[in-house]
Amino acid sequence: MASNNSRYKALDALMTKVLIADGGILLLYLLFAGLGVGFLKVVLAILGLGLSGLCLVFLYLTNELLRKRSLWMTAGA
Repeated sequence: MASNNSRYKALDALMTKVLIADGGILLLYLLFAGLGVGFLKVVLAILGLGLSGLCLVFLYLTNELLRKRSLWMTAGA
């Protein structure tokens, strides 16, 4: 049981860092969209959508996508 708990804590810490990075990408996207920098806006949009998609795929592969304890990760992604 302790192994499962530590594995979930590691997953929790990793997903927290990835979702914070995804939020930072979103803020940069909004900043450059407001400034009118088209190239960076497109690059950041693709990067943000790709990272969110990879988060959902990772949660699916680890069987945490629809679990109640991991629902915040799914909603964040």
